[in-house]
Parts: sequence; C-alpha cells; structure tokens
Amino acid sequence: MAIIINHQSFDYLIILSFAFILFDDFCCLKISSIKSSPQSINANVQQQKRGPEFLIEPPGIITFINDTGTVITCSARGQPSPKIYWIYATIATENGIGGGSMMNHLIPVDGLQQIRHDSLASQLIYLPFKSNQYRQDVHSIRIRCIATNQFGSIQSHDIQIRASVRQPYDIQVYDDFVIKENTGILRCHIPSFIREHVRVTNWLRHRDDNGVVGGGNTAGDQIIISDLIKGQ
Repeated sequence: MAIIINHQSFDYLIILSFAFILFDDFCCLKISSIKSSPQSINANVQQQKRGPEFLIEPPGIITFINDTGTVITCSARGQPSPKIYWIYATIATENGIGGGSMMNHLIPVDGLQQIRHDSLASQLIYLPFKSNQYRQDVHSIRIRCIATNQFGSIQSHDIQIRASVRQPYDIQVYDDFVIKENTGILRCHIPSFIREHVRVTNWLRHRDDNGVVGGGNTAGDQIIISDLIKGQ
C-alpha cells in the first residue's frame, strides 16, 4: 500500500510505502520515503502551460444587410488564457506586423461596431445601420483575429467584411433574336450593387407564375433555350 503526500511547499513529494509482515501475534511495519526533485515538479507545471489555439475561427467572408447587422466570434484557449483582439489585415500585411503594434488594432466605431470579451472569446458586433451611415472603412474591410499569451501568438486568416444596404432593385431579361432552329441564350441582368447577394432560382413564363420554363438548361443567371425555338 502507498500513500502520496503533497507537501504544502510544493517542492517535493513524499511517498510512504507500508509493508506488513505478520508473525503470529506480531506485526512488522516498514516505512520508506521517496523525495522527488524540484526540477520534476517544475517540469510537470510547465507542461500545463501552453500557447493559444483556436476554438472558433471566423469564416473568410462575412456578408450581412444593414438592417440586420451581424456578430463575428473568435474563440481561443491556452494556459494562461490568451488575450484576443482584432486587427486590420491590410495594415498588418503592408507593414509586416503580426499584431504587436497598436497602430493596426481595430478600434470600434461608436454606433456602428462593438467589441465584447469574455474568458475564451471576443465578439466583433456590427450594429444595424441606416443607408446613409454606410462607411467604406467600416463595412468593407479585411481583418484578422489575434490570440496571444506569454507562450505564443496565433492569428486567423483574413476575414473579409461585406455589408450591403437594403434598397429596391429590379432584374431584367432583354429580348434576344435567334435564327430559326438555332440556340438562344437569355440572361437575367441584376444590378451590380446587389449582384453578389442574389441567386437566380427559377425561370418563369411571362404572366404565368406557375409556368416554370422547361426544355432548356439553366446556368445561374442565364437559360439556354433550344427546343422552344426549334420549328417555331
């Protein structure tokens, strides 16, 4: 049987080993102690210390509409717990800075951004905003998340922020003239300011919401029509 005693000074461990030998009505007790070196204790403590690693790394592209806003979460762990903050990726790249300089730290703009911290995460909050509050230097930027403690630092990939302002728009399909029995291609024209946020899902006949166009091949914002033209 062995008992391990952790001394309050934390500089050694005492292991008591008991051996019982029974001789009729007598018992012999043998006690031995082993003292561990301070170096081994320090090594065990050092093993518990580690640099940061990401638990949640934000995606490479963040898109949102002005009347909704969005929340971007970056989470990391380490021992001791790392400090997490945000930097401008463009400035970091141009100056070869990995996040150590305050010049490239992201400072939230009142009324448009907030930064919320807890023990393991940092959240960059984009607040809903009016169309006249759109700012290129706030709503269309590249950033990175940095996590650092005394044992190391890590940084995320570039995160592209793309905010769009909700506004009315129209799509248009223009007439196309095709020689009989040839293939025609009709394109759905979408305004440039909203194009990257719009996906064409169906093609319908004019004044027939239930009449999905058939006999053609759809390819995103265009439809290739062959047998609808042939023989007409």
